[in-house]
Amino acid sequence: MLGAFAVAGATALICAGPAAAALQDGVYAMDGSDGMSEVTVTTNCLPTGCATLVSSNAGWVAQAQESNGLWYFSYTRPDGQICPDRTFAPVTVHYAVNLNTMSGVMSADSNGDCPGGVINQTPFSFHKVR
Repeated sequence: MLGAFAVAGATALICAGPAAAALQDGVYAMDGSDGMSEVTVTTNCLPTGCATLVSSNAGWVAQAQESNGLWYFSYTRPDGQICPDRTFAPVTVHYAVNLNTMSGVMSADSNGDCPGGVINQTPFSFHKVR
């Protein structure tokens, strides 16, 4: 359910066009997105197809997929939320990027194993640094 919510919200906020630009290999800065400053994009191709991976300077790796003119990738932080009973719960973070406008939206859901989770959406700019 969150995926559909995050996708709908991100699409509305960054106004995807009919076709996405290619997500080129390189290092990108993501200003304003949860303190994460850079991601590295690499595409590996086999005869059966290609996979585009996004790895962050925070240590996570996610597969990027294009849909409806946007690029999407997600990762889960296993201890991303502290519950009222002081235990930790996972948080899944979703990114949607429009390469035509070089902007995106980060959506995070803190539901995990805690009751009463909150969905936050944060816009960010996206630009290639090398």
